[in-house]
Order: sequence, then C-alpha cells, then structure tokens
Amino acid sequence: MDVLWLTPQGTEMTEQDWSFHGAHFLAYVLGPSQPGGRALYVVLNAARGAISFKLPALPEYRRWTLLLDTTANTPRADAFPRGADVQAPARSVLVFSGAA
Repeated sequence: MDVLWLTPQGTEMTEQDWSFHGAHFLAYVLGPSQPGGRALYVVLNAARGAISFKLPALPEYRRWTLLLDTTANTPRADAFPRGADVQAPARSVLVFSGAA
C-alpha cells in the first residue's frame, strides 16, 4: 500500500511543505492494497476555520465519494469529480473513497 501526501492545492508535498510553520492541514491518499481496489483520501483540518482544498486528480480515479465527515450530524455519501474544489470544515476529519 502506497501513501501520497498532498497539499491543499492537490500537489505532492515537498520538503518545504513539511516544514511550514503554523500549518493546520494534512492530507494523504492511501493506495489500494490489491489491484483494482479503491484508494482512500484522508483530510485533517486542525484550523479554527474551513480550509479549501482540491481532491486528487489521479488518472485512475474519476470521482471521490465522501465516506466520513466528523462535523456532519448524519452520514453523507456526496460524490465529487477528481480535481474538484471542496471545503474541509473547521477542526474536521474527512475520508473519501476513490472510484474508477
């Protein structure tokens, strides 16, 4: 299983991104454990306000479905196209599943 660490802009993190003082956002894609499996995209927002981010634009996944939003009162299954702009609510964890 591979891990891809991403910035809010949806680009792979660089060494400079890791040492950004005061950062409150962390996101990563966990690759599937078997061929043809689904990836998970995890977004952690520790900021006091919402943070905009782009969903991964990985060629093998056309859409991302929201599986978990720790700020929602009821479960949701919203689907978004790859590269879509989304908001992470303040102090939240979001988990998406990638689909071909």
